[in-house]
Amino acid sequence: MNSKINIIEVENGNDKIGFNIEDNNYNIYIPKYYMKQNENEEESKLKIKKMFKAWNKYQKKNNSLLGKKYIKDNGIFDINTAMLLIQDYVENGLFIEQEKVYENTNIGKMNFKKTLDCCTPLYTKQGPIYLKYITNSKKENEESIIKQIQSLILRDISNNIGWIIGFAYNDIIPIKIDTNNNYLLKKLQELRDESFNSRKLYLIELLIKYIESNIATKDEEKGKIFIGMANLFWEDMINEVIGNVSKVDLEKYFYVRHAYTFENNNNNPLVLSSLMPDSVYKDEKNIIIIDSKYYINNSLPDNNDINKQIIYMLKANGIFPNHANYSNCFILPTDSENDEINNERIQAVLDLSIPNTPMNSINVLYANVEELLNKYINNEKNNEILKDLIIN
Repeated sequence: MNSKINIIEVENGNDKIGFNIEDNNYNIYIPKYYMKQNENEEESKLKIKKMFKAWNKYQKKNNSLLGKKYIKDNGIFDINTAMLLIQDYVENGLFIEQEKVYENTNIGKMNFKKTLDCCTPLYTKQGPIYLKYITNSKKENEESIIKQIQSLILRDISNNIGWIIGFAYNDIIPIKIDTNNNYLLKKLQELRDESFNSRKLYLIELLIKYIESNIATKDEEKGKIFIGMANLFWEDMINEVIGNVSKVDLEKYFYVRHAYTFENNNNNPLVLSSLMPDSVYKDEKNIIIIDSKYYINNSLPDNNDINKQIIYMLKANGIFPNHANYSNCFILPTDSENDEINNERIQAVLDLSIPNTPMNSINVLYANVEELLNKYINNEKNNEILKDLIIN
């Protein structure tokens, strides 16, 4: 590949990670501290491929939660659908749509109804004889709309991410349809409604999902391929690698749901947006509330972040009053060249006193981004970062 790769580190947690292509060059938007300054091009490509694996895992988990509208409105590139389309192509090739063909010949099995309607017999004493009759057979519909759309999309995937995943699409066919995304979407939806073939329906659904993920509604995002926001990706990695409480149990035990009630209408309270910790580590003796913060350049969590951690700790103490050790921590990103920051203990010292509650200081911890990502894609659990907070 002769294209130039430009690495852009995302500074703000609300900014999106992903990539776009400009003038045959790739702009890769990645989390801060993942790449090193002195890496050569081959090392950078290898790390980008690992990042892509992590993005694919992240999307598999979270796109169904985000919903189709969010993905469409925010121009989120659906990696998982792209991979499924490649898998379908590798296993089955381009979609072949068979159509029934009728011919006036004397070779093959006769179609009696069409022969009686369309052919003139030779009458004999023994009855009519059809010297030529109508036969039916199947042949490929060379102008299949599905096949053309599939080819267009496979070419798009190959151009966008082929170099990352080792996929090159060369099975080019003539395209005789309008290539506008909205037109393609409409035609696929019409074909879906009139189809009963399971493989055909599966392929149509994948093609629809891919096109929808490519239709970004904001002009400034046209042509960009986004995976999601940097802070949400960071939270997911922390939860997968360090946390050990499932989402179901987080919602069951650690959700905080404030609400207003009204004197004359107690049955219809005004429920405020719920709060839930990003991750929790829990064993027989320890409960550690984790807040994953994508704060960089020596920035630290603010009052609102600290106050939420206090609320989570109070909730945990009420639900699990017999645990010996309660701890609270923020986990921020760092890199292997910034180890000196890990040697300086940072704590948020709480200016409050609540009797009989475990209101200790909140520790600020730093996780190495590259190490965390490697464990994330390999589905490894590791709580080493919490070793100073855990009691045995």
